[in-house]
Amino acid sequence: MFMRWLRRLLQWLGLIFVAFVLCVVCAVWLTGALTGQSFTEVVRDSFRRYQLRQQQALLQATMGTQQESIRIDITAGMSTMAIAQLLYEHGLIVDVDVFVLYTVVNQLDAQLEAGVYFLSQTMTIPEIATRLTDTNSSKITFRILEGWRTEEIAQAIDQTPAFTFSGADFLLATQQDASSLTDFMALVGLPEERTLEGFLLPGTYFVPPTATAHELRDILLQAFNNRMVDEGLYLKAHEQEMTLFEVVTLASIVEREAVHDDEQEMVASVYLNRLANGMKLDADPTIQYAIGNTRNPATWWASITREDYSGILSPYNTYLSVGLPPSPITNPGISAIRAVLFAPSTDYLYFRARCDASGYHDFTRTYEEHLQSGCTG
Repeated sequence: MFMRWLRRLLQWLGLIFVAFVLCVVCAVWLTGALTGQSFTEVVRDSFRRYQLRQQQALLQATMGTQQESIRIDITAGMSTMAIAQLLYEHGLIVDVDVFVLYTVVNQLDAQLEAGVYFLSQTMTIPEIATRLTDTNSSKITFRILEGWRTEEIAQAIDQTPAFTFSGADFLLATQQDASSLTDFMALVGLPEERTLEGFLLPGTYFVPPTATAHELRDILLQAFNNRMVDEGLYLKAHEQEMTLFEVVTLASIVEREAVHDDEQEMVASVYLNRLANGMKLDADPTIQYAIGNTRNPATWWASITREDYSGILSPYNTYLSVGLPPSPITNPGISAIRAVLFAPSTDYLYFRARCDASGYHDFTRTYEEHLQSGCTG
């Protein structure tokens, strides 16, 4: 009796197994029919997906907590295995085979692009694999602040290890080598033997990792030119009977004097009135520019003393020289340039910082009013 029951159980189990196998075969066949894959390919892909599901821990693992970018150069023709080995050697992935398996299963292996990438040990295998399919993600993010002089841009370059050139290379490209940019010099009215100080437009840039110092320079100049054209500022300067060089020179002073953007136009109006009246500009930032970092190597904008007004013998000292300084003293932002070109018509000739430490100024018409606006106590 028991044996008969056992035989029937085995028969049923056999039928169930056969049915299961048939279902699997039918599912594989249907998948192949829908995807255009062969039976063998469907079986292989299914097995790979099964393998990948067993590696979730490795997929989500990172190699460390260092946020510092690691440069990876992927050349044309590199195999997925070679790329994985390169990542492993740079301490970016925990397992070569798992990386390859992930890219194959997710059909990313054919999308990996040659290029330069910046990756970190905090990234997982899926994040790295996705990043390597888009060379646009490998751009270097570089920010230039309004009011930086060119030396400060050079310092920022040296603090960006992703660049393959130095700040000194950039200074060379924007100073001695600037004389070769005859078309740009003519466009903005840049006199001979002047640097590109003032025309390196502040902003956030996404720079190709292969860029040279000269190419970064040209990116900044092109950005400047595009904004001037888009906003009609070349024409506006012509209407004001000023060259862009003169506009930018004055804007560079406004950039350093006005703490708040919404006060730039008023500050610009004072300087324009002084120029029209043949007065000295008496602008502290021009003295700071002349001093540079000689007084304090930690800053290019040292504090000045009352003695500096007459003691700094430089054509940039606008307490001694009438008119604009020889060239811009910073790289001003668009708002400061617009402030010069769209300054309101006022009769103010003086301004002084308010006593409330707000960064705003009081504007006056006469020197007597200017003295009365000073802080007491």
